[in-house]
Amino acid sequence: MLSAALHLYLRMWEQQSGIPVDVELKKSVFKKKGWFNGYKAHFNDSLSIDFASGPANLGMLEELVLARNRIEHPSVISNHRTNYTDLDLEKRPHPFFVDEREAALFADINNGEISWLIPPTLHITADKLLTSIAEVDIFAEWFDEKIEECIYPLRA
Repeated sequence: MLSAALHLYLRMWEQQSGIPVDVELKKSVFKKKGWFNGYKAHFNDSLSIDFASGPANLGMLEELVLARNRIEHPSVISNHRTNYTDLDLEKRPHPFFVDEREAALFADINNGEISWLIPPTLHITADKLLTSIAEVDIFAEWFDEKIEECIYPLRA
């Protein structure tokens, strides 16, 4: 639900700005890299708002979307547990939503680099969910200010 709320929030600001996402951007970034990276490119290109310049941990926001996708679209039907895929672990070698005990058992750490013996299970604990909610809140407060400066310049 948190990932969906973030998606709707960015879509709402796209509509409020009056600058729709470019068709080519939809075909390239949105389709190939996902909606979060698509909106990151859209707002940077259209309003010069660079998500990376804000205080939020973008890696956590990206992983939030990844976790939602993994839970909504599991890779196997025969298991009630949701695991990261090898591709997910290439993108996020140190996933946030992993149980520390499982990481200790199944992660091989060499020179600070992690390689997973088996893909870890997603563990969304209350603490990790609250941390994610706080990160979305940090992002939204910062983004609200930035976009309002762009689309309502007389109010700023």
